[in-house]
Amino acid sequence: MAVKANEHLSRVKPVVHGAVSLEELSSLGVSGGKVLDFSVSTNPFGPPPGVLEALKCVNISLYPDRSAAPLRRLIAERHGIPVDNLWVGNGTSELILLLAFAYLTADDISYIVGPTYGEYERASRIAGAEIKSYTASAHDGFIVDIDAVAEQIGALGPRVTFICNPNNPTSQYIDVGQLVSLADRFSDTLFVIDEAYISFVAVGESCIGRGIRDNLLVLHSMTKDYALSGLRLGYAVGSQDVIEGLSKVAPPWSVNAMAQAAGAAALEDTEHMMSSLKGVAEAREYLCSSLSMAGYKVYPSAANFVLIEVGDASKMVPMLMSRGICIRDCSSFGIPQFIRIGVRTLPECRRLVVAMKEVMAGQ
Repeated sequence: MAVKANEHLSRVKPVVHGAVSLEELSSLGVSGGKVLDFSVSTNPFGPPPGVLEALKCVNISLYPDRSAAPLRRLIAERHGIPVDNLWVGNGTSELILLLAFAYLTADDISYIVGPTYGEYERASRIAGAEIKSYTASAHDGFIVDIDAVAEQIGALGPRVTFICNPNNPTSQYIDVGQLVSLADRFSDTLFVIDEAYISFVAVGESCIGRGIRDNLLVLHSMTKDYALSGLRLGYAVGSQDVIEGLSKVAPPWSVNAMAQAAGAAALEDTEHMMSSLKGVAEAREYLCSSLSMAGYKVYPSAANFVLIEVGDASKMVPMLMSRGICIRDCSSFGIPQFIRIGVRTLPECRRLVVAMKEVMAGQ
């Protein structure tokens, strides 16, 4: 008889992510070099120039620092916090998984505010936890009813609560005062606030600025801000006890030497980041206004991506792909009538608008 994986893993399903699949393109007879990828949400202006120079100096024959200590010190200094309140990981997706390993068991409830990033549920199911959720509705503009969330948390008593802010894919931002109040009210729940896209919020702040709390863990992604997706880099900020829990289950050397060097170089180039944020804001405004004028229902965006109601996303995807445009079908988020468009450069966004106008006109 074959040895099988743990029974509860039968409930774990793969998570759909953005990015152009070369296999999919090949099946469509499309060359990857001819496709504009709007299905991902990273800095469209690429990494800071200093990153590439830093990578040339990395000696890949040596092991990387096992806890990314030099990079942790730089990030901690940036936020004005002790280094023991911070852990660096192989992207925020790894940190989410580590958190599930450290804080969830089969006896626990994982509460997820959605529709949102699928890795929260996947990691929770891997740990064997029971999933409960709140789902914001399109009718309310996907605005989260914090009072309803608080009521459910009070009734369920979850061990961990996941909230993405601004949320992926709805791009709605929750005032951090409300999130901090939730954490203060429910001290037995660990609140995980995923701020992967917080840098792109024009008016808002990070929970990190409200101080360290025993039951609040904040996640940041450097792959989004600095276009380091191919290297994978993110970090978590929380109490020393929570960070210690993550460090105990973290594999050694999960953050490779090149990622550590790239992160350190990226932090030094504030000018590139400021220029990128300005360009993203300009292109986002163009996308929202142009597509609204073209007849699409475009939801307000606080991040570097836009949620658009199209009726049937599964039909929209191939129509745009045939025009060399890849967008994100939101069916995997449970909202199949929507697509998500990552903001790219203004000239690229103009190409997208032309293609979507053609689709709207039935051309």
